[in-house]
Amino acid sequence: MLKKFKDKFLNEESPFDLRLFRVTFATAMITCLLSTISLYLKKVPTIASILIGVAMLFLMIIGTIVQAVGNYRFGCYAVICSVTLVVYPVLYIYDGGIYSGIPAYWVLLIVMTFFVSNSKKVLITTVLLQILLFICMVTLEFHYPEMIIKLSNQKEIFTNIIIAVIVAAIVIGSVIEFQGAIYLKESKKAEEAVLLAKEANKAKSLFLANMSHEIRTPMNAILGMIELILRTDISEEVREKAHNIQNASASLLAIINDILDFSKIESGKMIVTLEKYEFSSVINDVINMISIRLIGKDVELFVNVDPKIPSELLGDQVRIRQILINLLNNAVKFTHTGSITITIGSRFRQDSILLFINVADTGVGIKEENINKIFRSFVRVGEYENRNIEGTGLGLSICKQLLDLMGGSIAVQSEFGKGSIFSVLLPQKIMNREPMVVIDNNIQRKILVFEKTRKHAELIKNACMQFGIDVNLVHSLDQLKTYLVNIEYTNLFISKGMFEKEESFIRKNCRNAKLCVLVDYIAPILRYENVVVLRRPVTCMTIAAVLNGDNSKLNYNSITKYKKFSAAGAQVIVIDDNLINLEVIRGLLNYYMINVTVAKSGKEGLQLLESPKYDLIFLDYMMPELDGIETQKLIRNKNENYYKNVPIVALTANAVSGAREMFINEGFQDYIAKPIDVTKLETILIRYLSKYIQNIDHINSSDNKEKFKPLSIQGIDTKIGMQNCNNNIESYMNVLDILVKEGKEKCKLLSNYYEEQNYYGYTIEAHGIKGAMNSIGALELGEIARRHEYAGKEENYEFINDNIENFLQQFENLIQNIESFIKHTKNKTENTTSIVLDAIGFQKKLKKIKELLEAYDSSAAYEKASELLSYALDEEQREYIKTLRLQIEQLEYEAALELILHYLQKE
Repeated sequence: MLKKFKDKFLNEESPFDLRLFRVTFATAMITCLLSTISLYLKKVPTIASILIGVAMLFLMIIGTIVQAVGNYRFGCYAVICSVTLVVYPVLYIYDGGIYSGIPAYWVLLIVMTFFVSNSKKVLITTVLLQILLFICMVTLEFHYPEMIIKLSNQKEIFTNIIIAVIVAAIVIGSVIEFQGAIYLKESKKAEEAVLLAKEANKAKSLFLANMSHEIRTPMNAILGMIELILRTDISEEVREKAHNIQNASASLLAIINDILDFSKIESGKMIVTLEKYEFSSVINDVINMISIRLIGKDVELFVNVDPKIPSELLGDQVRIRQILINLLNNAVKFTHTGSITITIGSRFRQDSILLFINVADTGVGIKEENINKIFRSFVRVGEYENRNIEGTGLGLSICKQLLDLMGGSIAVQSEFGKGSIFSVLLPQKIMNREPMVVIDNNIQRKILVFEKTRKHAELIKNACMQFGIDVNLVHSLDQLKTYLVNIEYTNLFISKGMFEKEESFIRKNCRNAKLCVLVDYIAPILRYENVVVLRRPVTCMTIAAVLNGDNSKLNYNSITKYKKFSAAGAQVIVIDDNLINLEVIRGLLNYYMINVTVAKSGKEGLQLLESPKYDLIFLDYMMPELDGIETQKLIRNKNENYYKNVPIVALTANAVSGAREMFINEGFQDYIAKPIDVTKLETILIRYLSKYIQNIDHINSSDNKEKFKPLSIQGIDTKIGMQNCNNNIESYMNVLDILVKEGKEKCKLLSNYYEEQNYYGYTIEAHGIKGAMNSIGALELGEIARRHEYAGKEENYEFINDNIENFLQQFENLIQNIESFIKHTKNKTENTTSIVLDAIGFQKKLKKIKELLEAYDSSAAYEKASELLSYALDEEQREYIKTLRLQIEQLEYEAALELILHYLQKE
């Protein structure tokens, strides 16, 4: 019963302060009750018992009020003060004074005060009051001993003191025990809460990372497809809409990337990768990206970069670029008129440099009370004022945490309504001390500048002066004419409007001066005779390019186009255990006229490499028997120098963070993730087969890639599959054909490995199937294979047992779908290739396409146009249908309808 009362009285579910108040209140009431009984037995004056009774009544009132209000800590203080001011003075006077057990009780009172206090100020005040009161009582007894009722004899004194010490010891021990138990439990709860918080934080970070990856995959596909659309010859209306989609997608992808980076930093998985890089390249990339963001805004971008910054530094250029973009994006978002200025300076140390980066804007600024919040995660200061501005509140937080990782720092100064200045300090190692911008000093130059704004002109002047070049600024047409007539200049920088207005005079009086016309970032690049056109914002890099006559370094913001080149004569070997992957990369490499040799295992590859004739080796990372790393080491261990130096590029389907560093450390020169990105492949080929590269020029993708009809195979995204085969339909069909032949064997092999409990072999096969499925565009089955691969790696055999039947069934269904598609395609080809259409039949089919276009059914119209090409047409008809089909594909409906009407009227 006592335990039941104790459990209810000190219920752990009750708040801590409530339990504390109950103990304090109970102790005080018991003290009052025992004191009343003691005084009654000693037959002291009635007034003493009345005072104690009043104290008990007051305590009950306090208890009732505290229960109603819920302020239990205040109740504890009230109880302690009541006992201190009433009960203990009464006991001191009527229960023996200093020569009794009262001093022990007073110690108990002070201990109870320590027990209930959670404020140093209150604790010190209360204890000082208690000590002062005790001193007063002792002093009173010393001067007026007759006021104290003494104990009657020595025996009574000793008994009283012993009882007091025992009671005090028991109560203090109980209080300490209770306090220890409470705090132990509270500490345990706090530890559990911390663990739960850590687990929740870990789960949140994992969720953010996974979701960011899952969303980023389709977003990259959207951006890629938009880029392909923009590279084709489409109408301005469609181009504008495609640009809008591209900008919106890029903004969404930026938010996703911020979330992913934040989750990496928070989970401690963000790694700073040190590599050699050119700082000028980083600056150029950042300026081009931000200039696009400023299109449509009444905001000028000014760039002032120290040309003496070393040409090559050691650091994480990806993260540095990210920091600069985040800071400038932030300035763009909050600046509606005025300017944004980025200033980059440097201070040299022994073998390193300290970069000073300032981003100043004339935007909305930050309120003083919000300045300390701006680097917090998910915090957007001025939420109400800036509610129409996009963002997650992560950009600046990520900047700060990245700079912390790199040993840098960031600070901000701001005035609300006038703008902000973000200042970054970033240390970097020097790899090449040569300045990133160098001017040919063999030419004595004198430059004249006539720009649209004083600040643009001053920036050009400052950059030229840093090169030691004499510069004159002019601010009016009259002044320009006077200078040109009287002084001979080597270069003239002039804004487009002024140049066009006075072109004849300028050309007549410029003598031998080289002309540079300055235009806004969005202005079209017009071709003037003997004139260099330079986009704003100008930098020391672009000015140096103009002065050195190196126009290749000037950015004209043209849409990137595919490179067309051949590497005829190059010998490349591809080692991969998966026939589908071999066929994919063989098809890609054949496009560049490369001689390709394939090997289906590391052992076969080593045999073929006995004759050292290959210029480049592509080597799959994960293969049975000999994996990629083991094969690479056996190649490198051969005696001849050829084997030490031949470039080996890893092929991997597991391109996780840190993969490049892992492969480089293992002895590979580079790696390519599967499915293979054509742009990355081209970079690898140009880098390692440079002596074979010929005829590099820029042409539109539509010129060098055969347009293809969208294929329809259940379970496969054929667009992705075709992209992975460089949009070569013949290569893609070959891959599908191989998959049908090899897939059935793979199913049997997978099943056999499972029955033999050979989980290593099972994992290797699942890995291969994953890569093959992703290559052809069967992403859903590729994801299932990935799960089985990772289950094998993690020895999660229960997952394999539960899901292998579904895995094999899905794989077999896909093979059947592909087989049916190939059979249907072949039958269709056989049945239609020999059919000849007469003029009337040809017109009927054109009219059907016209009807479909008028109904805006472009897919059906495209299919009908493609179907026409399967007939035996004459050359003129075939070229006509190809043109029509291209217009339908590019959504140029009006042009396609006009083309059909023109043909029908002619006939």
